[in-house]
Amino acid sequence: MNKGSVRRFAFALVILIIVIGCAAARKDLVESGNVTILRVPSKQVYLSGVSVVEKNDHVEVSGWVRKRHGWIAGDGHVDVAILNPEGETVRKISTGYYPSAIPKRRGRRSHFKVALPLGPFEKGSAVLVGFHGNDPGQARGAFDCGENVAVSHAEDA
Repeated sequence: MNKGSVRRFAFALVILIIVIGCAAARKDLVESGNVTILRVPSKQVYLSGVSVVEKNDHVEVSGWVRKRHGWIAGDGHVDVAILNPEGETVRKISTGYYPSAIPKRRGRRSHFKVALPLGPFEKGSAVLVGFHGNDPGQARGAFDCGENVAVSHAEDA
């Protein structure tokens, strides 16, 4: 083997190790049966592709916000509530989505993501996600909106 082939092989090996290492550091809590996802119905938007993934030091809840109808503004944020196996709310949090104005083209969706501590996710827990509308210009990142729509629908779960 010449030097160029050895370098390409070494580079490919390093990339493969990184990809395998990153995949091993993630655990999908829904696929493993530890957590279920419940969506709060909304007339304005549809929350899709919601996932709950355990990473090295946190759990990431993420997904997409899609408009139901092209004429709806979709201003708001996403509320998340964690229920323990007994149905009690153990954590509530809100997060913005990006872009904050849901695009009219190119997928017509925005992305949300929030990082949570590992603690509240027991086997049999549920993650409720809901769209909370009518607050244009809400700050990005995690916050507590005070009137979490996911918590208000927790008793229906």
